[in-house]
Amino acid sequence: YHHAMFPYCIRTMSNMFSEILSGKSPRDLPHYLPTDGTPLINYQVLIRKGLSPDEWPAHTRFLNKPITFWDKYKYFLPGTAVCIALLVWFFLYRIRTLTHLRQIQLKEIEAMDNYKNLIDNMPLLYMQEKLIVNEQGVADDLIYLNVNPHFEKHFFRREDVVGKRASELFPESLPEFLHFIQISLKENRAITFPYYFKKIDRFYDIVLKGAHQENVIDIFCVDSTELHRAQQKLNATNHKLSSRHHSLEMGLTQQNHSLRHQ
Repeated sequence: YHHAMFPYCIRTMSNMFSEILSGKSPRDLPHYLPTDGTPLINYQVLIRKGLSPDEWPAHTRFLNKPITFWDKYKYFLPGTAVCIALLVWFFLYRIRTLTHLRQIQLKEIEAMDNYKNLIDNMPLLYMQEKLIVNEQGVADDLIYLNVNPHFEKHFFRREDVVGKRASELFPESLPEFLHFIQISLKENRAITFPYYFKKIDRFYDIVLKGAHQENVIDIFCVDSTELHRAQQKLNATNHKLSSRHHSLEMGLTQQNHSLRHQ
């Protein structure tokens, strides 16, 4: 028997030794029968003797007893389950995040397509250009990044424009455009000014606005030719009316002068 109360055993043995030393024969000492001990059995010997562990009291302790599957993996299995649960949660979160990002990208692509369609279908010229700065830090040219079909209809095909410099395509308009583009980019605001394209005999109201990229400008050219020509006709008519009115006043003045001298 394996006794659980070691202090009590020590006191009992101490008393037995004291009695033996005092002259009492060991055979006369009473047997010690523990009431709260636990049976301690070698499991391997028990099996070799053909005895069943089930026949022993429930509180029996077996030495060299094989470890059960649960005892062997009682920490590993819960830990593995927790790790798997965390991995599943991580992958589900990752999938959800990627799905959300994908939806955002699709919306951005759709917005870009709508923007592109809007630019392509607008009844005005559109050009996107980038400011070119020389080694001295001075802007001296522009390079074409994009144009819309309306531009192609009046000037050049897209493949003949993109990547080319403005000094190659429109050298006569470069100084004026360069001046206003630098103001628009520096002050980060839209600039509007009129311009006459002599090559196609058209008047345009030019709108400049900086893009999100550095030194990139969006240029919108609204055809104002009819308005400009109507204004010219109106000015010519006003001029004729003014001339006739002046001639009439001169005639009346001369007539009054003649009547005074009669």
